[in-house]
Amino acid sequence: SSQFGSSARALSIIFFCWPSIAAPTEDKESTMGFQEYLSGARGCLVFVSVLAVVTGLVFEILNKKLMDMVRSKPWCAQAMNLQKALAMNFGYKEEECTFEAMLDGYSFVIIFCGHHFVAGCCMLPVVLMGWEACGTT
Repeated sequence: SSQFGSSARALSIIFFCWPSIAAPTEDKESTMGFQEYLSGARGCLVFVSVLAVVTGLVFEILNKKLMDMVRSKPWCAQAMNLQKALAMNFGYKEEECTFEAMLDGYSFVIIFCGHHFVAGCCMLPVVLMGWEACGTT
């Protein structure tokens, strides 16, 4: 509970500070100003840095929730045995392959695959229509 409280507090700080960090002009709602800001090195670094932190926090929160969901399923023990065998094939020692470690890894892979799916879907307009047809916005 305290972990989620600190994550929520960090997210609120990021979202409340973002407009003052990201706005390059006095018109903080200007889309063109934001695009202009992102075209520079500082803008890109700030944007990527903030999104990396937000993504990490969201991944951790979702991972803990997914671990609880998987733990409650009847197939969980069998899946963790398979996960343990997979981890040992990658060189992990048996004593490192605890139930919690395997559950964490299993859940993280699902979250990570979901992230890759969403990121890939963001590229669909370019794949289907090409760069020129998609334009700059």
